[in-house]
Amino acid sequence: GNDGVIKAVGYGEATIRLRRVADGGYTEVFPEADYGEVPEYAEIHVKVIDSILINYSSATIYIGGTLNMKATTTNSNIVTWETSDPKIASVDEFVVVTGVKEGNAIITAVQMVAGVRKTASCVVTVRQGVTGVTLDPAEKEIALGDNLTINAKVEPSLNGVSLRWVSSNNEVIEISVSGDL
Repeated sequence: GNDGVIKAVGYGEATIRLRRVADGGYTEVFPEADYGEVPEYAEIHVKVIDSILINYSSATIYIGGTLNMKATTTNSNIVTWETSDPKIASVDEFVVVTGVKEGNAIITAVQMVAGVRKTASCVVTVRQGVTGVTLDPAEKEIALGDNLTINAKVEPSLNGVSLRWVSSNNEVIEISVSGDL
């Protein structure tokens, strides 16, 4: 094929040169064609610079929830952090991302290396979380062997919220219906 794959194995600079072989096979394939001046080679200059990685490529947090981000670099250059939409997710000087309102934001770590802007990004999805659960009844006395239905109301009303009933003492109160609601 005509594609070449290179791999960075160390820091520095190198020139990659593609040489044509003899007449490149041109005269054998199209002996009557006039190719004129065909260059003997083509080249590209490649500079291998430091890289930057972050601990998440995507994450989901809730409004008011936080996520600690961390960058790993191969040098000691300063890393700065950016958010694509501070109204959805903010990032502070301690690299703590906070969910502000529902939506998606891209958190990006930025490092300048040899005049090149190196970045690594994380897509953060912010969701509305449960702010409260009300139980009805909130308190009740029942006789041994009796059943009690307890209704749970989640605030705000959200789709896809799972609740799990758990007893602090299974020898006193047993969950008789599946713990999942």
